[in-house]
Amino acid sequence: MIEAGPIPAVHGVVRWRLADLMQWLWDEYRIRISKQTLSRELRALNFRKLSARPRHHAKSEAAVAVFKIYGPAVRCKRAVSGWMRDGSHQSIRPQYGA
Repeated sequence: MIEAGPIPAVHGVVRWRLADLMQWLWDEYRIRISKQTLSRELRALNFRKLSARPRHHAKSEAAVAVFKIYGPAVRCKRAVSGWMRDGSHQSIRPQYGA
């Protein structure tokens, strides 16, 4: 059952959680099992818990797009005004005594 995965139309979920499996065990076999015991048994069968990558709630998609195009060097005009395209540094201080 676990390897096949849930059927969304039947089980109402797209991925098994421990709570869903606990409910399924009760509905099918009238077996009550604790969350910790079920987790331990699944780990013994070489199943692993998957967790989603966290996302910040205030993430700006526009800022991400700009960062992907220009990289971290373009933060403000002043930060890049002293650098030329080939990577060599152009002096922005006046030359005295020349």
